[in-house]
Amino acid sequence: MKVGAYVLIKVQRQDASDVALEILFTLRVYKKVVKAHVVTGMYDVIANIEGDDIKDLGDTVVQIHDLKGVRSTVTCIVAA
Repeated sequence: MKVGAYVLIKVQRQDASDVALEILFTLRVYKKVVKAHVVTGMYDVIANIEGDDIKDLGDTVVQIHDLKGVRSTVTCIVAA
């Protein structure tokens, strides 16, 4: 059974669209990213990700966090 999470991402202001596109078009290749959106509010981008287990999710979050322009992330694991 897949494990899901939402990753709330703060980026350098001018990089929000670039980060969302990078998440979609680079990380989606590995079938880990379901969606990514530029949003308003406390965070700049929200990504919906899936993995085979918690470690798999963590690996994807690390890849997101390492993208150019990403300042910080908060991961919310889907409970149900």
